[in-house]
Amino acid sequence: MIEKYLVTIGITTYNSNLSYLSKAIDSAIQQTYRNIEIIIFDDGSRNVGEIENLIKNKKDKRITFLKTEINSGVSNSLNNIISFSKGDYFSWCPDDDYMHLSKIELQVRSLESEPQSISICNHFQVLDFFNTKRMIKHAFYLKFVDIFLYLVTFDRINGGSLLIPTSMLKDKKFNLSLKHVQDYDMWIKLFYKSKHVYLNKALFYSRQHSKQASNSDKKKALEEISKFYLDFFKNNMHNLIYYFGKRTYLLIIMSFKFRNINTIVDYFTNKKNCQKYFLNFFNKKKILFSLIYLFKFLGNILFFVREIKNFILYKILLRLFKVNFLALNKNEKF
Repeated sequence: MIEKYLVTIGITTYNSNLSYLSKAIDSAIQQTYRNIEIIIFDDGSRNVGEIENLIKNKKDKRITFLKTEINSGVSNSLNNIISFSKGDYFSWCPDDDYMHLSKIELQVRSLESEPQSISICNHFQVLDFFNTKRMIKHAFYLKFVDIFLYLVTFDRINGGSLLIPTSMLKDKKFNLSLKHVQDYDMWIKLFYKSKHVYLNKALFYSRQHSKQASNSDKKKALEEISKFYLDFFKNNMHNLIYYFGKRTYLLIIMSFKFRNINTIVDYFTNKKNCQKYFLNFFNKKKILFSLIYLFKFLGNILFFVREIKNFILYKILLRLFKVNFLALNKNEKF
């Protein structure tokens, strides 16, 4: 394969776990596709000295390290990486994730006949708590759902699984006001007008662990995500109804408005909403509120049962039957 395209691998760091970061960098350095540049941008980490020493010890001339003293969020890091990039294509790898060693090569190949398209592959969720992996595949859904609708409703596409023509990103900016959904904001803009090529292979590994920003500040993350999508649906209502119909549009809105039973209860126990939808039709307010909070209690029990079920499924059954997800991808060297 003639490596005529330069590919930029952007690694964003902030208070990084050095073990995770080392694996992310190694997965970039050891790519089978050699014509790459690796740009690492640190967003004001407290352990920036350790991060810089780790990078120096890798001794790879293709690495460029950039940093800022003021923490401004992932959007600022990505904007700086893309601004500095010289590559024809861009691939993002957060500091706690890593790539299959053939990711860049296979995705560049997938774009040979359509070089101005976006390449998308499957990915693994690396569940640190359960010490196992879960593959996220798109093939089944993409048979029935338009890629744009799939992106805005299912929330399954990981930014690290994309290989994007850098020219698409040069004239755009990641939204600095978004802390948890800045990547999806960009992907929605890109997929709205761009073609894509789907590569049915799992080539990216996304960690799920307790120290992620989305987990440590889960309530704010959920609020930002819900607000972002609801605003998006409202602002693009006419286009979405035109392309997907009224029923699909309303179904999408409701699925994001009420993502879990606690959200529903919180919405209807709000005094204004409760007065509007319920109290005008019921005389015994105390009984109504008692029932609502009972359902909320039951909802929490169901949530707890689901977590126990997941633990049994991922931690016990997989080991009992010796199901090894790495067998699905025999070429992995990590």
